[in-house]
Amino acid sequence: MRVSCVMYAEEIENTLLSWFPLELVLEPGENPRRVLTLRDFKRFEMVPGEGIRFACRGRLEWTMGPLEPSLTIHRIVVRIGLSLDDIADVANDQGVVLRLRPTFEEVDVAGVPSLIDRGVARLVQARLDERVPSITWRISQTLAWKTTLPPRLRTSESLGFGIFDAVLDISAEALRIDGAAGLVVTPSERGRDVSPRQREPERD
Repeated sequence: MRVSCVMYAEEIENTLLSWFPLELVLEPGENPRRVLTLRDFKRFEMVPGEGIRFACRGRLEWTMGPLEPSLTIHRIVVRIGLSLDDIADVANDQGVVLRLRPTFEEVDVAGVPSLIDRGVARLVQARLDERVPSITWRISQTLAWKTTLPPRLRTSESLGFGIFDAVLDISAEALRIDGAAGLVVTPSERGRDVSPRQREPERD
């Protein structure tokens, strides 16, 4: 059995748009306050075979002791790489995981030379990698179900449905996940112990 999950470019774009403005905390706690706020969501595109890319504006707050500088960022280009991790163990609530890895490809800070732009991009990327190296979505858990079977079925405890492996296809129009799916039967303790009845010897 095969199961397909398709998200079209317009749906992905609308989902990203609903997140804005997006505040990324680069340092835990309120003091110092080090936050990157993404706003004014603009250009969006699918990157075939890789993931998605979008552009926006932003503001970086980076307190240093008594100083509280705030940088206006005219343009930020973010690429989100997409990949699948396949752990074929649905019975233990694992399975196919979609991993999202954000990368800042371009940062244009207002009123500063490009050398500082690149420094800001490296700084933000390093802090983001420390705090959120990747975002994961356990697709197997989203699409799976499991139900307890009645006691009269002595050999089985539960019946479930899950995805065992999958492939990811990213085109300019959509993101498609195509996976192999099947039923998972969890044997009961009684079922594990049941052995075939021994045939009684025939009498003359």
